[in-house]
Amino acid sequence: MHDLVDAHACVLQRVATTQVGPDLADDVVAESFATAWRDRARYRPELGSERSWLVGIVLNRCRDMGRARRRWERRQRDEAERTTAGSTPDFSGGADERLDAASLRTAVMGAVRALDELPRTVLLLVALGELTPAEVAAALDLPPGTVRSHLSRARRSVAQTLQAGSEELT
Repeated sequence: MHDLVDAHACVLQRVATTQVGPDLADDVVAESFATAWRDRARYRPELGSERSWLVGIVLNRCRDMGRARRRWERRQRDEAERTTAGSTPDFSGGADERLDAASLRTAVMGAVRALDELPRTVLLLVALGELTPAEVAAALDLPPGTVRSHLSRARRSVAQTLQAGSEELT
């Protein structure tokens, strides 16, 4: 088990961080390794690599945590709306400032978050999870051509969103 953790923990941590954020990523990875250990007899090497199997486990756990977090956030937002009805947020600020590294990262992550779930997952697994499209296809149980199509559309959509955002600033 230690070899498995040593070989894949870094990639799984990046995948989990991009899916649920750094606050929950450690829990996701730990629970995923526990699940992998518990379900190790279910691993079938002929269906994909250990990495793609583990990424699939991480993604399933991220979806579960993401749903739970969205329910919690919705309850918090509803409660806040009940207590602050009528107040409006202040969106003033200078749009003429140049994007620095932090705001560029924020813009990219916003564009990625705006994608539908499947294209976003495919893009993040390839870009940050260091998986090949074939490994992503195995992890998500999708045909490789479908994964390549989602990847291409996701990249194009993010680029268009960033281009539109930069045009608004000029």
